[in-house]
Amino acid sequence: EAREKQLRLGNSGGHQEEKDFYQAVQLSLSGIIAYAEKLSLKAAAAAHNAPNDQRRDELLEMSRICAKVPADKPDTLHEALNAVWICKVALHQENTNAALSPGRLDQILYPFYLHDVQSGMTPAQAAELVGCFWLKMADHVPMSPQTAEQLFGGAGSNQAVTLGGIDMQGNDAVNDLTYIMLKVTELLKLRAPNVNARYYPDINPRAYLDRLCEVNISTQATPCFHNDLSVIEALQGQGVSLEHARDYAVVGCVEPVSAGRTFGHTGSILMNLTAALEMALNGGIHPLTQELGDPNILPAAQMHSFQDFKDALEAQLSWLIDQAVTMNNLLGCTHQKLHPTPMLSAMTEGCLDHGKNVICGGATYNSSGAAMIGLADMVDSMTAIEKFVFNQGSFTMDHLLAAIQHNWDGVYRPLRTLVQSSSDRFGANSPMAQANARWLMDFLHEAFQSKPHYRPGAKYTVG
Repeated sequence: EAREKQLRLGNSGGHQEEKDFYQAVQLSLSGIIAYAEKLSLKAAAAAHNAPNDQRRDELLEMSRICAKVPADKPDTLHEALNAVWICKVALHQENTNAALSPGRLDQILYPFYLHDVQSGMTPAQAAELVGCFWLKMADHVPMSPQTAEQLFGGAGSNQAVTLGGIDMQGNDAVNDLTYIMLKVTELLKLRAPNVNARYYPDINPRAYLDRLCEVNISTQATPCFHNDLSVIEALQGQGVSLEHARDYAVVGCVEPVSAGRTFGHTGSILMNLTAALEMALNGGIHPLTQELGDPNILPAAQMHSFQDFKDALEAQLSWLIDQAVTMNNLLGCTHQKLHPTPMLSAMTEGCLDHGKNVICGGATYNSSGAAMIGLADMVDSMTAIEKFVFNQGSFTMDHLLAAIQHNWDGVYRPLRTLVQSSSDRFGANSPMAQANARWLMDFLHEAFQSKPHYRPGAKYTVG
């Protein structure tokens, strides 16, 4: 409100977009407060009809908390968890119910836990509250329109919680609440939240690593592990400061971002690498859909070296990447006009300072992530072509295409066995496979990073 007033008094003309943005933020946040107040009234009304004194006291405590947060700062763990949850419900009214991740909850909530411990709270009581929060996170699956079901059918909402690691100063960030959240994860064995554990060698204690392994073995699925050394270095390579890179959290499946200050749109593009491979082998035509890609692709029969094949693959990938980025930029600009997100912007660092919506580049860090689908399949295929067609001459490109067209059946079965039993297939010890993987990842990284972005200053990143 103060920022809007400052613009209004300082300049009667101009700055209209910023004024509108600050007004929209106020409306959004007042809506969240009104929602919490209604929850408070509902709990108070229910308390009058409670079946016993214990339930009545619980409902009255809920009513008190919802009357307080998130309008005011929480003091207790119970209040803080409700503040986070109410805001999360509100954000789902404004945004798609997918990958809205609450971040480093053991760091965010630890001061409130300490406050309660000093007032007599036991770890078991804290675990019950965290367990209730975990159950709320798991208690909804997003509905998708039919068109989206082709891509995301049966998917959860990928709400990632990040635990452990180091703080912004580089110190061990594992605390008692980290272990409580791991215990709750182990006890409940839920599909959601998606629990991610950060580990920094030689700074995080060995007991923490042992506990992560125990929980993972017990649940047979979670938490997933993230190497702080690698992730922090990768984020710095994208222009994130060292302090902010140390304060990373995971979004959605496994996409690390600087927590609370990044608009990464990490699933903006799903790039089917195997489609590019098939098109490169078929003169730029997709054999399944008959769609035409780059019309200048050299026919496979005329490829006389592995470099010829790589050139065709690079050309086809470049064409597909250009199409995907162009489409995403158009969709992004449409999103800015049709569906601004002032509520999400209010909770993302940088937006209020810039007077700019998060989808217009208001966040401190901006990017869009392109997920590479079929990376291992692509590297395996490249390596098989290099080894058996061009190095050993075990078969020709024409013979390979015929085998694929006949689904490796009949007379082509021995060829399939030869490819499948190759020591270079999916092999970490294969210099050939490693070289192809490095070439492919370097090319994809450079190709996406070079593309223009609809948000000023943002980059396309590769996942």
